Formats: sequence, C-alpha cells, structure tokens
Amino acid sequence: MHFDSTETINPSTDIYLSNFASKPLFRISKSGFSFFSDEQLHTILTQVRQFVRDFVVVLIHTGLRAGELQRLQWTNIDVKNRTLMIELSKSHKFWAIPINDTLHKHLLCLKSKAKKGQIYIFSRSEPGTQYSDLSHAFSRELKRIGIKGTLHMLRHTFASKLVQRSVNIYFVKELLGVISQNKATKTSCIFSR
Repeated sequence: MHFDSTETINPSTDIYLSNFASKPLFRISKSGFSFFSDEQLHTILTQVRQFVRDFVVVLIHTGLRAGELQRLQWTNIDVKNRTLMIELSKSHKFWAIPINDTLHKHLLCLKSKAKKGQIYIFSRSEPGTQYSDLSHAFSRELKRIGIKGTLHMLRHTFASKLVQRSVNIYFVKELLGVISQNKATKTSCIFSR
C-alpha cells in the first residue's frame, strides 16, 4: 500500500484492532470523571474550617494525592526555584511541581505559622508527626457544608482546569506524576473527554 500525503483519506482505514481488543486495557467508571465546579470550589474555600482550607489550597494548585500531601515536608519545598519535590512512593524517584504565586504566598503563610521543629507541613500537635486523616477531615467538612465529593476529586479538579485551559495532556500527566504507560493512557482518556 502506498500512502500519498496529498490524499485526504485516513491512512489507518485498513487497520483492524479486533485481534487486540479481546479485553480492555483499563476501565473507566461509568459514573464518569468527577471534579468540583468553580462554584463548589468557591464554597469549599470560603466555608470549610481553616485547617481543611489550608490543605485544599495546596491540593488544587498541585494535584497531589492525599498520601503525597500527608508526607509533604518543609524540606520538599524549594522556595528559591518555586518547586515542590515529590517522591514517588514505588520508584523512589522525585518529580517537581511548579509553585504558582497563589501557592507560594499560601506556603509562606503556613510556614510562618509552623511550630518550631515541625517537619510535616500538615502536622498534628506534635511537630514531628504527620496528620494522617486528611480525607476524613475533608469529608466531614463537605458533609457539613452540603457538597458531595471526595478529596481525590481535588486532583481531578486540578487536572481538568489545566485541560480546560488547553494545557498539553502529556504535561498534565507529568504534573500529576503519572509514570506508568497504562495509567498515562487512562489519564489521557479521562481528561480529554
């Protein structure tokens, strides 16, 4: 078969995937992809308690997972280069997330309130201990203000806002720290809907 680039036909017309499609590579929930609307975000940011608001601001500007946020330490922040260095739990590799102006100001404010010797950004009353139940705290606050959702939806919200602004899906994948090819494909399908 010869393909003439001046023709307007699709060069993949004669390619059949039936031999490869015996089982799906991944599943996408029938309920769809959930993220918070601008109105819901505004309500969350203005009506939740301060502690929850503090970590919500970090999540909507970074797309971190709950566990990554819980493990986030002050040493992970490079204020000079305005990046967060996040360790991928399975591979122990790091990826950098840029810090925008809003997040930079927020982190400086949190640092000014941090107790001496506080290792984790979101700590319990003892400086060296991390707060381990951010999802539960967030769920309680959402219930109190009458919004349905999960902490993970903040990650989806971060990604969907980038895609809505026409940010390249592969850059979004990098910002989210998605490294497996299967997850990258799934992420691309979800966020480009």
